[in-house]
Amino acid sequence: MISRTSLAACLALLGTAAAAQTAPFALNDTGSQRCVGRDGTWAATCAGSGQDGAYGRDVAYPKDADGHAGFQYVKLDDAGKPLPRSAKTWRCVADRVTGLVWENKTDDGGPSDKDRNYTNWGDGRPGDTSVAVQDANTHALCGATGWRLPSILEMQGLIDYGQAEGANVDPAWFPNTRDWWYWAGTTYATDPNAAWAVYYSATAGGDGAANRDFKLSARLVRSAAGEIEAGPRYTFAGDEVTDTYTQLIWKRCAAGQSWTGSTCDGKVAIRQWPEALVYAKREAERTGQAWRLPNTKELSTTADRTQKGPAIDLSVFPNVLAHQWYWTATPLASDPSYAWTMDFEGGYTQSYPGRGYDLGIRLVRNAP
Repeated sequence: MISRTSLAACLALLGTAAAAQTAPFALNDTGSQRCVGRDGTWAATCAGSGQDGAYGRDVAYPKDADGHAGFQYVKLDDAGKPLPRSAKTWRCVADRVTGLVWENKTDDGGPSDKDRNYTNWGDGRPGDTSVAVQDANTHALCGATGWRLPSILEMQGLIDYGQAEGANVDPAWFPNTRDWWYWAGTTYATDPNAAWAVYYSATAGGDGAANRDFKLSARLVRSAAGEIEAGPRYTFAGDEVTDTYTQLIWKRCAAGQSWTGSTCDGKVAIRQWPEALVYAKREAERTGQAWRLPNTKELSTTADRTQKGPAIDLSVFPNVLAHQWYWTATPLASDPSYAWTMDFEGGYTQSYPGRGYDLGIRLVRNAP
């Protein structure tokens, strides 16, 4: 069984503030377009809610022509050439937001068949993800090499949090996606015999770590462009930090803490989800800045899964409690009484009831 308490390391994109990193990356929005009303049921509108469905690409680009609610995909043929969106068969999918190209799973018994499961040792043994990677590169899947297992952050980028049933990946562009666990290419921080996996499920999704002997699904990815060295990821201004990769500005301290000039002092204020949304709204009104709760994908970028307990860079976000869970602004599409959260013990995501649990709050806003 996959453990939700032992989690894996993040990709190089989420390293320390000082080190040179992979080029800045674009985040897909979540696809979440519905919001929860005061009575705990789905509301008629998201206006004024402060929830995920009130902002982002899925609000600015709500049409589904190239992907559900702000996702932008292109179908590719066997040679990697673009196909019209009306194409009935395609081999790969290019993500125009992130620049990644994804393997499309099939239902034909071939190398990409949806029902194939793999171990994840990376040593070329039969039935391992490494064999699938080698095969894709040897045969130049979609006319290209550079295929690999995706990082945990890249895998989360595919999740459509607006899906209320089945696998929470856009079925119009990624058919044959199982409601099941998929391997990531990142190692668990303290155990090389375990690796990350993502559960693509609208009702029971999340992520965790699994022993490499487990047989799980896999979807390969490649970068459309080469990797570019970038400068320091974070810049600091008092109690704020700008992530130059995502162009998000974060409060360095959790709600309830105060910035002393060198650390975050005080006890983290914990709230239930409706009160957390109210706190964010009041902080925006008080400061005149558009502070809000982050969506699930945004909060995930603050995790540093190369370490554990806490899985966060303490030079950027000081004095984070290892076992503290934090709210996001994203409700669970299959149940309005739940919302998505993140734990900084290991850096993994899970949905929790919005009422009855008091969790932490970290605010974010978009850079100008």
